[in-house]
Amino acid sequence: AVVSTQSTGPINSADDPVQGGREDYATTSTSPQDFGLLVNVDNPRSSCQVFGDPHVITFDGMIYNLPGTSCDYVMGLDVAGGSWFIYGRMRPCGNIAEGVCLEAVTIYAHGDAIELQRGWIVNHQGKKVETAELLAPITVGEFGVEFKGSTLIVSLLLGQEISYGRRLQDWLRIYWDGLTTVTIEAPQTAQTQGLCGDNNQDPMNDFDVWGTFNNDVLVLAESMKVDRDWECADGQHPLTME
Repeated sequence: AVVSTQSTGPINSADDPVQGGREDYATTSTSPQDFGLLVNVDNPRSSCQVFGDPHVITFDGMIYNLPGTSCDYVMGLDVAGGSWFIYGRMRPCGNIAEGVCLEAVTIYAHGDAIELQRGWIVNHQGKKVETAELLAPITVGEFGVEFKGSTLIVSLLLGQEISYGRRLQDWLRIYWDGLTTVTIEAPQTAQTQGLCGDNNQDPMNDFDVWGTFNNDVLVLAESMKVDRDWECADGQHPLTME
């Protein structure tokens, strides 16, 4: 028996495979013989990382320097369903260092938004949570929030499918080091656009913009700017990976 569902509320420990959630699913099965324990299975995810001043490793493994300026950039979004998108705020790395670095990361999903600030601070609707002080995972709006070691982890259940005794789950997960590095994990089946590429297991077309062929990193960077007031400066081609 196969039953497909979509998440419409915050996650909890029973939904999260990290927590080892299991439950009796006899009442949701479409077949009377399907009685037993339902085991959570995390569907495969692709990983993208943005770090330094700044460098990007896309979902498909392309590595490049971002010719960024002080601006906000779309790092990844769900092209097919529009169910989530993530943008990063880039600002100068310091008074001496050249380039720009991530200052904050904002995640929009399921009609809600959460901002990850430096110092592992979560901003949700103006209320700030110092996650480094958390002793256990919490729910903030639509998002699961957890602090592990020196990393802030945000989780969102995008959807799930029940099949043959297993709950197959699609998760969006964001790992923030509290300073300048973010790792985004999205389902391998998600069609994406942004600095993280298109997530189609082919790094050769990660610079394409909205389905149009492109091999110029500067064109990608300029296309992914979120510049509502036309205040962002133009980027320039990077020279090295330093």
